[in-house]
Amino acid sequence: MSDPSISDDLSRERRALGAPALDGVRDALEAGVQAYRQGDYQAARTQAENALKDMPNQPDALHLMALISQQAGALDAAIGYIERALAVTPDSAAYQNNLATMYLAAGRDEDARAILGRLMDNHPDYPGGYYNLANIFKADGNLQSARNHYRLALNHKPDFIDAHINLTQTLLEMGSFDEALDSARSGVECGPVSALAHESLAAVLLSQNDCAAAADACRKAIGLDAAPGEPYLALGNALIGLGEFEAAIEPLCQAKERLPDHAVIHNSLGVALLESNRLDEAEVALRRAIELVPTMIEAYSNLAHLLILSHQPEDAAAHAWRAVELDKGFAAGWNNLAGALLALDQPAEALTAAERALALGAVTAEAENTLGSALSALARDREARMAFERAIALAPKNAEIHFNHALSLLTAGNYRAGFAEYEWRLKLGGGAVSHLSTPMWDGTALDGATILLHAEQGFGDSLQFIRYAPLVAEQGGRVVLACQEPLKRLLQGVAGISETVALDGPVPAFEHHAALASLAHILDVNPEKLPPAKAYVGSSEAPWQFEAPAAARLKIGFAWSGSPANKINRRRSCPVDFLTPLFGRDDIACYSLQVGPGSEGISGNGQIEDLSPRLKDFADTAAAIAGLDLVITIDSAVAHLAGALGHPVWVMLSHSGDWRYLRGREDNPWYPTMRHFRQPEPGDWAAVVSAVQDALDGFGPSA
Repeated sequence: MSDPSISDDLSRERRALGAPALDGVRDALEAGVQAYRQGDYQAARTQAENALKDMPNQPDALHLMALISQQAGALDAAIGYIERALAVTPDSAAYQNNLATMYLAAGRDEDARAILGRLMDNHPDYPGGYYNLANIFKADGNLQSARNHYRLALNHKPDFIDAHINLTQTLLEMGSFDEALDSARSGVECGPVSALAHESLAAVLLSQNDCAAAADACRKAIGLDAAPGEPYLALGNALIGLGEFEAAIEPLCQAKERLPDHAVIHNSLGVALLESNRLDEAEVALRRAIELVPTMIEAYSNLAHLLILSHQPEDAAAHAWRAVELDKGFAAGWNNLAGALLALDQPAEALTAAERALALGAVTAEAENTLGSALSALARDREARMAFERAIALAPKNAEIHFNHALSLLTAGNYRAGFAEYEWRLKLGGGAVSHLSTPMWDGTALDGATILLHAEQGFGDSLQFIRYAPLVAEQGGRVVLACQEPLKRLLQGVAGISETVALDGPVPAFEHHAALASLAHILDVNPEKLPPAKAYVGSSEAPWQFEAPAAARLKIGFAWSGSPANKINRRRSCPVDFLTPLFGRDDIACYSLQVGPGSEGISGNGQIEDLSPRLKDFADTAAAIAGLDLVITIDSAVAHLAGALGHPVWVMLSHSGDWRYLRGREDNPWYPTMRHFRQPEPGDWAAVVSAVQDALDGFGPSA
């Protein structure tokens, strides 16, 4: 804001008006200037008008009216007043400089250049002239000249805060980060404490990823002037950079309250909420950012990432595509597009997008992780492991990357290293381990102590790893199992288990605990060292008796869909329509073991009997399986249940499959009664069903 002033030399006016009238003009001017400086522009206008009644051409009063009009947005009036002031006092540097500022605001750049040229000719030491010339050069994209003129302004006025701030911004745009940092620090240290100076320093520090120092600068700016929203935005971004996402939400909400239509604030708030797992709120914020600025590529990309996590891959892909359409060089957009395509079970397309992200310079842990996931989905396991290893080198504490690396090692049959890496899953959250304060059991002798074994993954994982309960009991302790309610009745009869409780219910006192899926690592066992028994889970229920049609020689149970909560469920689940050729065979009686999502797909189908109304828990499903000759299923809990029961089970697998099914083999080291049928190409369920058809021709009931 320009500052009005009152001239010391009023001799002409004194001769014309006399001393009393002149004193009245001076008093009005002094009152007007004071009101202007306090932000009371109406009072300032009244006093300036009073002065002009007696002295219509008094330049200080005209100058004050010009500044008041500029403040009100009346640029034409402001220019008129200050041109009148210059007609009286043509050599005033302040008037010329402020007129140039008003010309610039009005878009009259050439007039501004002309008046500034005149100013600098007559007043080569006037800092405001260099400052305005620098602003013109900056607006024209001539950053070198802008930098030089800001420095000339500062040579003549070292405490020129606005010049420091604009010089800092110019140096940032030039990529001269060290100079920008020096400039920003000079602005903070040069004179009166300025919130804008601290905010400028924060911007430089953020550009250099010095987020802790940036956060400190933002807090100082907020402490000096809590009204503007920008320091709160910068603080939120600094905290995001520090990984303190929950802490970032409050300042970003403060920024939004002050600047409700600021798209960048909504985008940053969306990121903080997303990383805090407040997905619904994050989606609202990101969609608002897009609404405000429909070309904001970062918001589209961030929303795509959120929608992947929310299991909305189609919508995710659409938003990621929009991001890369707006900027084909936006690496993060390509990476999120790859993630969406993976969720849509399009691994080849995902690989192309992931490679594009890396080619554009996104050499980040996230990009390498996405590349590894795409390669793994294409069964290019060695390349996938290399990508995960590069990602870990970039982000050694990223649990998701370590977990993906574990899956690639386990798929290769490297169980010792794989199960060690598999422990990183416990840091991903969501499991029962998180609320247990006692340390996890390390495999040493229990000596009569009670140990709590607890599930922390899906039903299939619990069924797979409960095989190790007898080995835990051999360590001399009392074993209590906390598992999902639908498994409780089935697993209470597993050898070595003394008591079974619900996972979300009360548990007896215990001295040790272990997650079920950690037992292979803790006990250092694997399928090669300890082949599983033919059956390690039994049912107390009598086998179901099925009255199959006379023509049927086989009774077969089917399951074709897994849990929607599984992020790869789309890839591993087979559309029920593909199974129609199997359901239509006269030589088999078909029974649905599908419970929950997916079971609606057989409504009204007379070719398969729906058992789901009778399957209240896994003990019921186990009794049903015992009455069947064969189970045909996708990778689901039903596959693990049949394998744990030692019952014949055929598993229809995606091209990449889960780590438990390894690569290149039809048998399964975890379940000796299991046979694999794998897609020859991603998504080719028809080939799988055809192979199952052929195998059924030679299959007879088990003895």
